[in-house]
Amino acid sequence: MKVKYYFIFFVIFVLVVGGSFYALNPSESTINFGQTPLELPNAIWLIMGVTLFFLLSLLFFTGNWIAGSLSQYRLDKDYQKLITQIYSQILQEPNPKLPTFATKDYKTLSKVLQKLNLSARLDSQKCENEKIDTLFEQLQEINMGNISKLSLPQESPFWIKNTQNKLHSDLKFAQKILEEDNATLKEEALQVLAQNNLLNEKLLNKLTQKPLSIQFANVLLAELLKCGYKLSQEDFAKIIIATHPTSATYLELARTFKSQFDPEYTLALFDSLCQTQPNAKESYAYLLLDYGMSEKAQDFIAENEELVLPKIYLELKQSGKTYPLDTFFNFPH
Repeated sequence: MKVKYYFIFFVIFVLVVGGSFYALNPSESTINFGQTPLELPNAIWLIMGVTLFFLLSLLFFTGNWIAGSLSQYRLDKDYQKLITQIYSQILQEPNPKLPTFATKDYKTLSKVLQKLNLSARLDSQKCENEKIDTLFEQLQEINMGNISKLSLPQESPFWIKNTQNKLHSDLKFAQKILEEDNATLKEEALQVLAQNNLLNEKLLNKLTQKPLSIQFANVLLAELLKCGYKLSQEDFAKIIIATHPTSATYLELARTFKSQFDPEYTLALFDSLCQTQPNAKESYAYLLLDYGMSEKAQDFIAENEELVLPKIYLELKQSGKTYPLDTFFNFPH
């Protein structure tokens, strides 16, 4: 019941009861307050008693309302804390600050949620919580390829996706990503820049000055060859060596290089490689034979006794028997 209605009810009640009592008993009574006697009609004394009861009941209702309001305030605060925890767990924030709860039920629920990995179902219906619904709207935008200004932890897959979206739309940003440590993003940025013919000499020199991971070196080499970039032999050698190729991989690279670059460049590159990389020797022998440089190939094979099959190829050729050159090399299948 609202307080104003309670007041109205009280006034009407007092008028009716007090008036009725006075009509039935108009006499007066005296009560001493210390040395001071106070004489009033009995109806007034009745009204004063009822008023005191009203004031006490009003005080009780006020205290109850304050207690209920404080309880609801704690519940609302705990609810918002739990929503914040769910928000953090969806974004996979590392070492999030765990909230403290004033109510036992929310505290227990929080501990249960801490045992779970929460993932976002972007096709789900709205939950009617503005913070979570807004988060999901932003995540949907990211998933659709758009860029969100949402603050995301780098551990979140949505941060990766959002950054990928940005580097596809901002090529200068893609160049900056190449200086970062995230392997996935560096590979994506490299592919984007290569597709847009933006892997200039300055940028490539900067890349080859640093140690390259095997995976990044493989992606870099593949993009360079796919787009037809011709680097210095020294830079190409650094990238190739960083991929840790096998003999078969070197052979495959030899075929690729001879199809894209001139013989002088290709031979010089693989000659320099086989000086320090034993796995490259078979590929260099293959190039010498493929380019018809039989005498030089014979001298090189003689110096490297492990090249048995190329030696057999030369002996058969010298005896007048001709076989396909590729048959005598261990190309990858």
